[in-house]
Amino acid sequence: MKAQGQDTSAAFWSGFVSSGFAAPGSYGEIGGTLVTIVIGGTTSVISGGKFANGAITATYIHLFNAWGGFRKLAGFNKARGKRGTFLDKKNLMVAHEGFILNDGTVLGYFDDSMIRIDIGASKADYSQLLYYDDETLLQAIGNVGSFGQYDALHNNCQDYVSRVTVEYRKLGGTHDQPK
Repeated sequence: MKAQGQDTSAAFWSGFVSSGFAAPGSYGEIGGTLVTIVIGGTTSVISGGKFANGAITATYIHLFNAWGGFRKLAGFNKARGKRGTFLDKKNLMVAHEGFILNDGTVLGYFDDSMIRIDIGASKADYSQLLYYDDETLLQAIGNVGSFGQYDALHNNCQDYVSRVTVEYRKLGGTHDQPK
């Protein structure tokens, strides 16, 4: 099948390979974008298409994905803790954890026991970002639903993100951890 003069299998492969192997969490946001372009274009050429078409397809897929990360709490100059540490595994980092959707909306679970938009926050406020597929992430958030009464030690924003991430993986979603 051909679409706009290009075999659709080349477009499929450039999008598939670039989304699976060039997620920006592995290379930083700008580096991830550049890697996505190169891998998408190269894959398109290998599968019989044009480099430019593959690069554009991969870039669009790259733009329609979400991020998850930490931001500092009020009274602190930065988020305290690192991914993979004891505090992270026990969901006790001194930081707010949430999700940044592809449209810039920041969602999280808060001390008012509500899952809501983090008003005034942006992607720039978050660190240690993970890369998520937006559509699968939103489905996982919907499947988890309400999260009960907030408790800073036993039912906090990090517990919520962990629960959504488990559901996200059950739905087949993957994400890259920053290096």
